[in-house]
Amino acid sequence: MSDERWFELVRSLIDSVAEAVHQLAEAAERDDFAALARTAHEARNDALMFGSEALPSALGVVERGGRRADGEAIRDGLAELTEVWPATRAALERALSDRRRAQ
Repeated sequence: MSDERWFELVRSLIDSVAEAVHQLAEAAERDDFAALARTAHEARNDALMFGSEALPSALGVVERGGRRADGEAIRDGLAELTEVWPATRAALERALSDRRRAQ
């Protein structure tokens, strides 16, 4: 894969997960379980492409909670997500920066 394509993929992942986190928070406020399950599932698939473990795990908890309409699981998953997403995002941003410097 070319460097430029890699940069595009990582930037796309960051942007899509950031948007998903926002959408998940809004869906949780509305108790929109279908939107929670769908959005978490899509974001989890994106996160799995980059070998992260904590991020897809948190998204999986939200997804399963949404499918079961389990408010407690959703809250747990969102709490986990708010812990792991900032660190994951920072690591991805560092990877972008490091790879750009190495060019």
